[in-house]
Amino acid sequence: MAEKADLSTLRKLWAALLIVLLAAVIARGLLLASGTVSFHADEAVVGLMARHILEGERPTFFYGQAYMGSLDAWLIAGGFTLLGDSVLTIRIVQSALYIGVVAASFWCAWLLTRRVTAALVTGLLFAVPPTLAALYTTATLGGYNETLLLGTLIIMLAYTLVQVNLRSWWRWAALGFCAGLGWWTNGLIIIYAVPAAMLLLIAWILQFRAGRGWIAAGGLVVAAVTFLLGSAPWWLYALQNDLAP
Repeated sequence: MAEKADLSTLRKLWAALLIVLLAAVIARGLLLASGTVSFHADEAVVGLMARHILEGERPTFFYGQAYMGSLDAWLIAGGFTLLGDSVLTIRIVQSALYIGVVAASFWCAWLLTRRVTAALVTGLLFAVPPTLAALYTTATLGGYNETLLLGTLIIMLAYTLVQVNLRSWWRWAALGFCAGLGWWTNGLIIIYAVPAAMLLLIAWILQFRAGRGWIAAGGLVVAAVTFLLGSAPWWLYALQNDLAP
């Protein structure tokens, strides 16, 4: 059972998070202002899909393929509605998602280590990423920001289920939904889902040996239902298109 942090530690934690978020916003703002990230064909397709969504189309996957769900295009369509139709809007949506990734990574490091320094260093490493990570999280290339965010949430939820309370049904529900949404968005979510599943399997075996296997079993049922809800677009498309995905 993870120990609760005292008030002094919590203050340091929130201060560290503020530093990390400020660094992320400044770094991303400078990157957008520099104009160094070029507009390319893949990003143009996503922007076109967002336009079509606003005109009434309902794409499930990116055009011309039966994988990589259209969640990114739907989010950008929302951005177009709020901020107008432009390349900058696409970049702002991606940047907002990435700042979410930075915050989630910070909290994940805190949960795993219970050390403010570890969380701070992790957050700063994400806030000012290397070139490839900066590119893939500034220009949209197919749901990578969403996969990073959902994957980190999966790890956090699985870990807290094991460390805090296997009877937390909302965590099971959130875990299943994040995994399902990630499965539709980008198959790379499996990188996060497999270790999370292994952790939960070990916990279930230990609970089963202690005669409390029903607790984790009930959670798995909840997670399975919400997984299907999160990945519903994938399944509906598959059933309507000869299991193309």
